[in-house]
Amino acid sequence: HARRVNQPATRCCLRQTTSGGWLIDTPGMRSLSMGGSSEGIDLVFADLIDLAASCKFSDCAHASEPGCAIQAAIATGDLDGGRLQRWQKLLQEDAQNSGSIASARAKQKSKSRQIKTTVRNKHKRRKNN
Repeated sequence: HARRVNQPATRCCLRQTTSGGWLIDTPGMRSLSMGGSSEGIDLVFADLIDLAASCKFSDCAHASEPGCAIQAAIATGDLDGGRLQRWQKLLQEDAQNSGSIASARAKQKSKSRQIKTTVRNKHKRRKNN
């Protein structure tokens, strides 16, 4: 019974998926995230952003607040409620991904500081002995 070992990639590999997308395996790549997605979201949902600017409250969640221009557009049939849900879902995912990236960078920075301090202390101990 052979044991399977996960080996890191040693060369780039680009493959097309059955759905027409592309998958890349790059040595050293540990995670994948969408970069610049907020600009794309803003372009696709520019109509909702314009409507949101007309809301009575600047922090409107577009749920049940009085004076919500987006809810008014849904009520009159000018806007599909599903479009609002898709926009909110993408905004939430983008915020979560941005937070994950920032968290990973902070963790790496903390680890680097810890290593630097350990090495510095090791050199000090050698010098004092």
